[in-house]
Amino acid sequence: MIKLFLEESNPEAILLDNLDQALIGHCKIKQTDSQVAVYSETKILQTLMKNNSWGYNQALNYFYQNVDCAYMGPNTPIIVSDLPSHTA
Repeated sequence: MIKLFLEESNPEAILLDNLDQALIGHCKIKQTDSQVAVYSETKILQTLMKNNSWGYNQALNYFYQNVDCAYMGPNTPIIVSDLPSHTA
């Protein structure tokens, strides 16, 4: 349902490959007046571990090196940091 909404409201919205399970919603970007995908960091890590038979640290390293740092223009997805904080 989220993917369908994004396809209709913003065909240029970027979706992350093989991470549909981590897609949790959409968000309107005020500067561009367009909708972008929203992903859960926790669910991304869980999906990476499951799909690749990786441990947590492997998934975390991949996430920070390949997903979290990626900027693909104004339609780049938002990633919600929903991991427990260890600094609070």
